[in-house]
Amino acid sequence: APELAAKAADLVGKALAADREAVATTAVRAIVTKNAAVAASVVASIAATAPEVAPAAAATAAEIAPDQAEKIAKAAALAAPSAASKIAAAVAKTNARHAARIARAVMSALPKSAGKIADAVIAAVPSAKAQVESFSQIFAGSPVTGGDVTQDTLRINGGAFPGEAPVAYGSAPGSDPTRP
Repeated sequence: APELAAKAADLVGKALAADREAVATTAVRAIVTKNAAVAASVVASIAATAPEVAPAAAATAAEIAPDQAEKIAKAAALAAPSAASKIAAAVAKTNARHAARIARAVMSALPKSAGKIADAVIAAVPSAKAQVESFSQIFAGSPVTGGDVTQDTLRINGGAFPGEAPVAYGSAPGSDPTRP
């Protein structure tokens, strides 16, 4: 199966620029129809070779194997990060019922592009706006640092290590009549 992905990418890479999208979608359709398990790897190989056709290739694969739409979109976006928002939008449009899950998958792969990905998916599938925006806020938010306290600025023990172990109240020898 890995040879199918390599062969598809080779065909797309050798095609004239004007024919690349048609070659990519034809190759994806032929391969994924016969073996849906290789959909993500085929699309990722094509996306790495020709990022400009990645959205069409990913949408075609997701149309044939809708149960793998998230995996296909994520693989394509990782292979062609410059086209991630277009990939997410194209795949979400072919599987509108799961547009938010597709957006989440791509945002999790490329969190710095979450806002752009969210905008593209919302433009493609307006009904997914509320869910997509909530995922966008999660992935685009600043890293969790615990408020004003971070590990780098707070010395947890106050900087002084105690010389002796603390003694609990009432733990002096003989204070418990039931114990020797």
